[in-house]
Amino acid sequence: MADTMDSKELEVEKVTPTVKMEEEGGEETSDLKEPEEIIENVEYSYESHRSPFPEVRSVVPETDDPSMPVNTVRMWVLGVMFTVLGSGINQATCLPDGCLLGKNTSLATISFGPLGTFTLNPDRKFNIKEHALIVIMSNVSFGYATADSTNIIQAASANFYNFKLKTGFYVLIVLCAQLLGFGVAGLAAPWLVEPARIIWPGVLSNCAMLETLHSRSNTVANGWRVSRLRFFLFVTGGGFLWYFFPGLIFTALSYFTWVCWIAPKNVVVNHLFGMQTGLGLSPITFDWSQIAYNTNPLLSPSWAAINVFAGFAFFFWIIVPILYYTNVWFTAYLPLMTSDVYDRTGAFLDETAYRNYSPPYLGATFAFVYGPSFAAITSVLSHIGLWHARDVWAAFKGRNKLDIHARLIRASYKQTPWYWYGGIILVITGMSIAMVVVYDTRLPVYGIFLGLIIPALYMIPCGIVQGITNVDANQLNVLSEFIGGYLFEGRPLANMIFKILSTDVVGQGVYFAMDMKLAHYLKVPPRTTFVAQGVATILGALTQAGVTLWMLGHIDGICESDQSDNFTCPNGRTVYSSSVIWGLVGPRRLYSAGKIYSGLLHFFWIGALAPVITWLMYRYTKQRFWKMINWPLIFVGTYNVPPATGINYSSWALVNFLFNHFLRRKFFAWWTKYNYILAAALDTGLALSDLTFLTAGNRYEILTAREMPPKRRGAPASSSAAAPKRARQSKLAKENNISAEEENEIKEVFQLFADKHEDFPKEKEGVIPREDVRKALVYVQSSPDHPLRPLFHLLLRQQHRKLTQTTHYQFTSLRDNTNIPTSRRALGLPPSDSTELSDILSALDPTSIGYVPYNPFVSVAAAKLRSRDDDALVAEVDDAYQLFTRGSTGPISLGHLRRIARELKEDSVDDELLKDMILEANGGAGLSAGVTLEQFHDVMTRAGVF
Repeated sequence: MADTMDSKELEVEKVTPTVKMEEEGGEETSDLKEPEEIIENVEYSYESHRSPFPEVRSVVPETDDPSMPVNTVRMWVLGVMFTVLGSGINQATCLPDGCLLGKNTSLATISFGPLGTFTLNPDRKFNIKEHALIVIMSNVSFGYATADSTNIIQAASANFYNFKLKTGFYVLIVLCAQLLGFGVAGLAAPWLVEPARIIWPGVLSNCAMLETLHSRSNTVANGWRVSRLRFFLFVTGGGFLWYFFPGLIFTALSYFTWVCWIAPKNVVVNHLFGMQTGLGLSPITFDWSQIAYNTNPLLSPSWAAINVFAGFAFFFWIIVPILYYTNVWFTAYLPLMTSDVYDRTGAFLDETAYRNYSPPYLGATFAFVYGPSFAAITSVLSHIGLWHARDVWAAFKGRNKLDIHARLIRASYKQTPWYWYGGIILVITGMSIAMVVVYDTRLPVYGIFLGLIIPALYMIPCGIVQGITNVDANQLNVLSEFIGGYLFEGRPLANMIFKILSTDVVGQGVYFAMDMKLAHYLKVPPRTTFVAQGVATILGALTQAGVTLWMLGHIDGICESDQSDNFTCPNGRTVYSSSVIWGLVGPRRLYSAGKIYSGLLHFFWIGALAPVITWLMYRYTKQRFWKMINWPLIFVGTYNVPPATGINYSSWALVNFLFNHFLRRKFFAWWTKYNYILAAALDTGLALSDLTFLTAGNRYEILTAREMPPKRRGAPASSSAAAPKRARQSKLAKENNISAEEENEIKEVFQLFADKHEDFPKEKEGVIPREDVRKALVYVQSSPDHPLRPLFHLLLRQQHRKLTQTTHYQFTSLRDNTNIPTSRRALGLPPSDSTELSDILSALDPTSIGYVPYNPFVSVAAAKLRSRDDDALVAEVDDAYQLFTRGSTGPISLGHLRRIARELKEDSVDDELLKDMILEANGGAGLSAGVTLEQFHDVMTRAGVF
């Protein structure tokens, strides 16, 4: 693979050290050569005074001053302040020439034995090592390793499971997850921190920023003389101002769905090119938050980005549409892009009653992404075992190759003993056992020890992949949920805890290792780093748990999908959905042989075998192509889908290829000087603009809809009248690409047939009988403005009243349309396409319970609004005509309408209104002429049905 230990695979640059340097106020030392002349046959080895990797050389200082004070009052005050307040942005703008505590306190040094010395005020200069520790403390709490375990607090809230657990449990679960990750990262440091080959591209951005703020050196790169600091400030300021355009002023720059603007009513076009609920095939966006949604594209090697995008494009742009449009797993009747869990009717799954009425159903993307995740779990072990086994063993034996940075660290500072981290793991394991015993978690004690096996097995492989590529290969949430689902079936809380103490420990540990690498690069004493990370971890965990609990208790409507201030708890919702699939329902009901998603289990052996095949091909052919295929990266190509869509991957890959392939090769000097500082500046500008949005007002309340939903035709508004206020789309309307007005029309039709049912207590709109679906869909397709709409209304209400008075529908009474009595079937619309109707009913009611809730009806009705063809409409209009004439050839007479009104006792519908309807329909030909079938067709044509 391209990330093997051979330094050549990481493109060790052969560079002459002669560059043109300019100190502030100094003189030029040598001439700068053109990029083609810079790259010469001079290779830096591990024994050299320079790093063998050009990415590291470009931003990491290769000298050290052991006398530089680190353990200072100002470092601790600022570090604790940023940790507690979460002010990660301010760390980038902290002036490098001193802070408030460096002014008036006296010099003092206190010894703390093995931890080193503590300095109150060494000098007035705020140095890079102090700054690095502040960054590390902030990153531990809010920058990178935010407490994923707080998601369990959201999932346990009243809007989801409503477990009603005590505060102590929530605090313990966050602390245990964070500190276990800290301990595991420390034990893995010989494999993930000390080796030079594990460069951690994400860390290099922080190094570039810190070095820029604290260094006055300047190189001339391809004619560019602007210093890194000025470049950083210019890009940050420009980015800050620009983000107001895609984020506030003209939001179409963010979701540049120009194809959808051309065909807003075409469902297929919206599925393919929609950037929120579709596949996002168009790579055009002008919003850095979209481009860097998954990770900063300037940090990953280009070969890694190619692998990720290839996997995403194959699985998401080819396989998922095939599954969706062939209705595999009934996905065609659910939203294409969603992380929600549905029941057989398309409504959100009622987890308390699922055994009685439905297994869970997933949208196409959410269902399929589990397959590549299964493959990623096994492929990462195969990949590391084949390509990195020698280096893993060398680190275990303490025989790592030491570059200049590792040699400087070992020469000047005491290492942190491994048993410090081991002691943390033992203590926190004891706390975890106490937590599951004291609180009603239903997780047995052996679950704690079983959960810790996963970090022991996967921490190093996942860390190696991310440390080389900056791509998160941790798909262990699926593994832990799969194991926990079988062992703790029907116990969602136990499943979530098992996942947190296994998967999240690896996730947290990887980011702790990143910060350890930052300290390693900047020569921060390892033991001081240990204390700083430990303190920040505890403070950050307590703060995060406290803030989450406070918000859940004080914000109205929090975690609801339509919460007015957008506090919808998306992470908690995803954790809840996963726990329903894996913990409540359990994988046995979904993935065992013969179950709906059992075919995805083949990805386990596919993932294990794929790296073996390419490794053997490389050994046989020695062609570099086989080395460039990285299966863990290919299989994690869809790791963030949903909510990420195609735009987040395609734009990311394009930007990465431009900078890390084209510019790196053509303008290497420029790339070396500016690439990583550009990455930091763009992220900083975005963060500042987001902070401004949140300070000035809720960003999401300000933003308008970013995609143009299809609109129904209607009468044009008077030019003199004020434009009516447009109704706000619900989440359901957005998922189905319909306007709020269209949803209201569909709801009106649904309510004509709907009744409350004791077996569907959570269905606010009620449910409709299965046999009424056909009639309701025909009714939806009629325009709300045509003159015969009231007649439809009266007639269908009459039919529904007769049906509900005849019998009370039981779950066992409706199996299919053939079991409906003939007299009752005569009242309904005979299907013009029995295959279509059968498909619809099979998806909405696969177990023949007999009822359809509101959400799935909306999905089907929305599809019918978009996909009508003229032949089907003619047949449906003919059928509707027969309803008015009660099966005769017509015409529709005034007597027909009087009878309907009389039977329904509709006092508001008088004779004059009925007469006007007849005359309007037949063009004033007289009441005795009635309404013929041809006139009925004309009315429908004018009304926009055709």
